[in-house]
Amino acid sequence: MQRVYKPKWDPEKARQYINEESGRSFDPAVVDAFEKVYGDILKTHLAGDGKTTIIPGITKEMNRHDY
Repeated sequence: MQRVYKPKWDPEKARQYINEESGRSFDPAVVDAFEKVYGDILKTHLAGDGKTTIIPGITKEMNRHDY
């Protein structure tokens, strides 16, 4: 699904940003926890079809419109 306001980032770009912003935009403890489960997050992302999300209840809303 294409985002209306900006193109999506690939997972590694997002990961890099999160790590660069540790201690500024993101709590370092949260970034450390993110890094510990990043592999699992990436597996979930890669297993998806690009139209669904792991956030409960939002899939229906995401598929309501054609963008």
